Amino acid sequence: MISELLSARRSWPGSVGKVVATLAQSVDFPSIRPRSWRPPLLLRQSLVGLFLAVALAGCAPTQVLEDPETFKALDAFWTAVTARSTDLLKKVDDDLDRLATQGKLSTQGRTELRAISDAARSGKWDSAITTLRSFIKGQQPPKKK
Repeated sequence: MISELLSARRSWPGSVGKVVATLAQSVDFPSIRPRSWRPPLLLRQSLVGLFLAVALAGCAPTQVLEDPETFKALDAFWTAVTARSTDLLKKVDDDLDRLATQGKLSTQGRTELRAISDAARSGKWDSAITTLRSFIKGQQPPKKK
């Protein structure tokens, strides 16, 4: 091979193609397109299932409407936020605090509603309305007794 390269070098540049061809034949190059590795079907299905489970678990909103009184308070909260009334918002916040103390409103639900209330009080009414709308859409109506 070395003698071929030396002889090809003497006849430069016409034999450049021969040199490249000789090098390519003498060295075991992997193919230009390496074989793509694909995980087994069961592994792929498991990963997709795991991804969906994690994604959907985070999408479930906090349920707060287990009590009809809480439903009414949430309705009043919606009215206060959409009316952009800080006085009404203060009254509804006090009512929501009372419901949380009585155990009719979950701690997580109260935390989420307090964050919405804080956003509204800081002047971000549109953001508060949007967040509250998606919070309410995720609620199930209370069961009638």
